[in-house]
Amino acid sequence: MDSKTNMYPDTKVVNYERIIFRDKAELVKLAKACLPPPNGLGYFFLDLRRPSTSYVIQDLAEINASTWDYFSQPYEARVQDGISEHSGEQRYSMSTIEALEFPTKELDKDCISLSLPGSLQPALEPIRRFLTVLEYVAIDIFTCLCLPADPTGNLHGVSTVRGRNLNHESALRLCFEEPTSWKKYAKHRDQAGDDIGGAEHTMGILRIMQYDAARLCWRMDCVAGEETWSDPLPPAEGCLLVNLGDGMQALTGGRYHAPVYKYIKVNNDEEGLCSFEYTLRQENWMAPHATEEASAGIIPSQIEELEIELAQVKKQKKQVEQEKGRIERDLKAGHLAFKTLKAKYRLQRRSLRSRGGCASNSTDGSEVL
Repeated sequence: MDSKTNMYPDTKVVNYERIIFRDKAELVKLAKACLPPPNGLGYFFLDLRRPSTSYVIQDLAEINASTWDYFSQPYEARVQDGISEHSGEQRYSMSTIEALEFPTKELDKDCISLSLPGSLQPALEPIRRFLTVLEYVAIDIFTCLCLPADPTGNLHGVSTVRGRNLNHESALRLCFEEPTSWKKYAKHRDQAGDDIGGAEHTMGILRIMQYDAARLCWRMDCVAGEETWSDPLPPAEGCLLVNLGDGMQALTGGRYHAPVYKYIKVNNDEEGLCSFEYTLRQENWMAPHATEEASAGIIPSQIEELEIELAQVKKQKKQVEQEKGRIERDLKAGHLAFKTLKAKYRLQRRSLRSRGGCASNSTDGSEVL
C-alpha cells in the first residue's frame, strides 16, 4: 500500500476551563475538532493553562519518575512486578510500546495499593488523584460532545465500525519507549522516525494522552489504497492530547471520527520516554457526577444551530456597540452644547453688568433690569 506524509495539520486547541463553563463558542470548536476529515480530525489538544485547571498535570513529574523506576528494571523484574496482587493478572505488556495497564476499578482507594508494583508505590497518591481528575475531564468532554444518553447501556454490545466490540474496561496505561542503547541486538534498534508497529485506533469512547516528544502520526486520508499521514505531531505546552475512539464513532453513527494513528520512534538514545494514556470505555461513560442537570453539551446536529445562535449574538453585540457609540457621541454633543450655552450666558452677564443691567437665569436670553 502506498503512503505519503503531510505536515501535521492545524490541530485545534480547546480550552478546558471554557468547556467547564459551557462556553458556546468553545463547544462549537470542540465539536468541529471531532468531525471526520476534511472538516475535523478526531483529535485535539486540551488546554489546561488556567489557574482553575492547571492542577490537572501537577502530579505528572512524580508519576513519570516512578514510571521510569519501573521500566528501568530488568525485563524479568518488569514481568514479575507487573502481576497485580489484587487480581493476579499480568499488567505488563510489550507490543507496540512497553506499557503497564490498569483497569480503573483496580485503582480505587481500596485496591490501588495491591494493584501497583512496588516501584510505583511512592506515586500511589499522585496516581490516584491524577486518575480522578482524568475521569472528570473525560466525562466532561463526552457530555459536551453528546447530550446525556440513556445510562442503562445503549453502548453495551455495540460493534464498532471496524467490527470490534467495546466490552472492555476503562484503563490507565503507563507507557515507556526504551532508549535505543538498551537494545541488545542491532536489528532491534529502530532509528528515529521509524514506525513502531502498525496502524492502530482507540478502542473505547476517547483517549487522553500526555507525551513529551513528537511520537504520533495520524492518517489523514486513504484513497484508492494510498494513505496520507501527518508528520509526527509535537506536544503542545500545558496541553493534553485527546482523540476519539471507535465507541464514540459508533455511538454517533460516524458523525464523529475515530482517527487511525501509528507510533514513531523518537530520537532519544540516552534516556527513555515516559508517557501515559487514559482510555474511557463504555463501563464509565456515564459517571455519577455527569447528570443531565449538570451537563449542557451538544450533539453534532446542534453545531449549525449553535453557529447561527453565535452569529446572532455577535450581531447583537455589534448593535449594542453601535448604540453605545451613538449614545457616547450624543453625550459629547450635549456636553459641548451645554458648555457653549454656559459661555454665551456668562458673556451676556458681563455685557449687561457693563451697562448696569442684570442677566436672567433663563436660557432664552431675556433680561431683568
